[in-house]
Amino acid sequence: MSYTRGGHTATLLTGGLVLITGGWNLMGVLSSAELYDPASEKFTTIGSMSIRRGGCTATLLNDGRVLICGGTGRDVTASAELFDPVRKSFTPTGNMTVPRYSHTATLLPGGRVLVAGGLTRRDAVLASAEVYDPGTGTFSAVGDMAEQRCKQAAVGLSGGEILILGGTDQTAWRGDLALIERFDPERGNFIRIPDMKRPRARFGMAVAPLADGSLIVAGGDRAIELLNSAGGEAEPSIIASLDRTYSYSTATTLYAGSVLILGGYDEKGETTDRAWLFRK
Repeated sequence: MSYTRGGHTATLLTGGLVLITGGWNLMGVLSSAELYDPASEKFTTIGSMSIRRGGCTATLLNDGRVLICGGTGRDVTASAELFDPVRKSFTPTGNMTVPRYSHTATLLPGGRVLVAGGLTRRDAVLASAEVYDPGTGTFSAVGDMAEQRCKQAAVGLSGGEILILGGTDQTAWRGDLALIERFDPERGNFIRIPDMKRPRARFGMAVAPLADGSLIVAGGDRAIELLNSAGGEAEPSIIASLDRTYSYSTATTLYAGSVLILGGYDEKGETTDRAWLFRK
């Protein structure tokens, strides 16, 4: 990349390029952005965002633009902006109702975006949620989640609902949650469904869908869980186990239907280069 960075976003654009924004390095929090072209295997710098952002979210909208929300730089911000892939430029849009980072932002049916949880100023953990409407460029508060949480996972379901899984209330690593809630976009509220078997956080990229609609949950705990009915009332089940707990690992569904689990760091903070292949 053009800059070293962590805590950034990477979003696949409609045309196949990847937008990379923000994050931080030894120089501080970044506002810079770049595009990766898989055809040339090259990164190209583009205009910067309006402010520095680490721990923000970037969500591809139905019209090809990217919504970038929140993050922390000099302070936690409520601001949001839109990336235009044609002009390769950033434009401010409406502010969130609450400043937040380490939250989730998930596309809803019809093109709106659900923003949930995260941390706000003085690292207070949020239960609040809001919805962004790209037609009006505004955010509107919706019903709160059952628990305050950050560093959770959020997954869109085929029926249009959103699952919010796990997360933490930041209680000295003892506050990880097993809680699952389902967001109903028509009613604008959250419905609690059976908990995961293990509390887990820092696993937002380690939830992968299977062909039958079930979900593999891997990360934040050594146990791998299966959610048989992704939006329903079925109890999750433990179906496999890794050698230890890994945080910030990834799980990716392959074309053959298996799931590739990669990397992360363990309880001692040591990163790993290990990989696992899960077959149901």
